Amino acid sequence: MWLAVLCLLLVISPHLYWTITHMQATLAQTGKFHVGRSVGLLASYVLGFHSLVMAVVSFLGVLLPVYALFFYQRGSRGLAAIGNKDDAALILRLLLTGTCLCILMILCFKVSVFKDRWMQPLLFATPIYLVTIPSARWTLTNARRYAGFSLLGALAVLVVIAAHTLGAAKWGEPGRLNAPYEALAAQLRQAGFTGGHIIAQDRLVGGNLKLFFPESVVEAPEVPYFAVSINTDRLIVWNATRNDDIPVKLRDFAAAHSGADCSALQPQYVQAPCQYAPDRTMRLGFLRVCMDAP
Repeated sequence: MWLAVLCLLLVISPHLYWTITHMQATLAQTGKFHVGRSVGLLASYVLGFHSLVMAVVSFLGVLLPVYALFFYQRGSRGLAAIGNKDDAALILRLLLTGTCLCILMILCFKVSVFKDRWMQPLLFATPIYLVTIPSARWTLTNARRYAGFSLLGALAVLVVIAAHTLGAAKWGEPGRLNAPYEALAAQLRQAGFTGGHIIAQDRLVGGNLKLFFPESVVEAPEVPYFAVSINTDRLIVWNATRNDDIPVKLRDFAAAHSGADCSALQPQYVQAPCQYAPDRTMRLGFLRVCMDAP
């Protein structure tokens, strides 16, 4: 056990050190939890527990019925129980501990938002625990059927994602995979920005532009500040598809971190048709600040 603890410390020590010395980066995304939302203590608890329950149900809502379809047989206690009771108890404690931590987050920090995908690192062991319960009818034939069904489900998800992207013009609103960032980046180059300091509205806009301006430093109000050369060209950019005006948060962030007076600059715009949905367009607004090299 001491050797296991030593290995654990060796693995996590660099990460813990980075976390402690980069606390701003570590906590940059905590806003997603809506901690301390100003709705009152009782309302915050109600929102938090409702969100947690819905996230757990979303995670287990398909797994449990499908698993029961292939493995559950009332009164069966034969080949089902794999491993021993200690193994099952350990996994169950792991699942309960993760759930209790979420409850403590609600009670102590008034966390009011949980998403189903956040449950993956907490509930990932649920299928392992299910094969240990006595009522599971675990046979090789059932396992093969279950694996085949799971494979078909995974393929179906891939097909649906691709169909939603390729058929966005017919079947609904274009998604993120339809965003024409390559065409928009080309237009930004034509407008005179070839690289430098990008101050984006959010991580989505900034991260996608980073793909096409790899040498640039990208900032956004939701990520920590990076030291940038004052002699670098700056591009203040936002998604103007629905609103032409620069977001107030971006304007204040750009003024504080680059010294740019956004009110003194004339906004420019580029737009391009969405991929596989040419009848829909995406528009970026930007302010370009040119700096003379020393």
